[in-house]
Amino acid sequence: MVDVQIQERQILQHLNRIDALLERLPKNAQIDERFKVIKTAAWKFFEETKHIDAQTNWTSMTPASSVYTDLLGRSTQSSDNVDAFAAEALSYAKRIEESKDATYRRVSWASYVLYTLGWGLGLVGTLSGSKDEDPILQE
Repeated sequence: MVDVQIQERQILQHLNRIDALLERLPKNAQIDERFKVIKTAAWKFFEETKHIDAQTNWTSMTPASSVYTDLLGRSTQSSDNVDAFAAEALSYAKRIEESKDATYRRVSWASYVLYTLGWGLGLVGTLSGSKDEDPILQE
């Protein structure tokens, strides 16, 4: 039962980390729905484990018993499901980060070009001898 309890704690830690990650990401209905299904399945498993734990005499149980192996197998499956979803959520976060980085680079280069263009137009205007006759400044 100790192995199952350790896996339960690990699953809970993973679920909490994934939840914190998803709160910081833009909403994605598909990711949110999958997380909800996985979280519900994990909580259902935890409740079943508590029910079985309350009815089982673990001191007389051997690691080869059917109840123990069933619980361990199901906890491993739940853990694998959570791990797979965590990888998917991290992949989604990575795509968002890469998209934002690409947008930042494009906007930065556009600002460099526009600044240079504005500075160049100001220089051309100054060299051509046009006067700065801004109606707002003359008031």
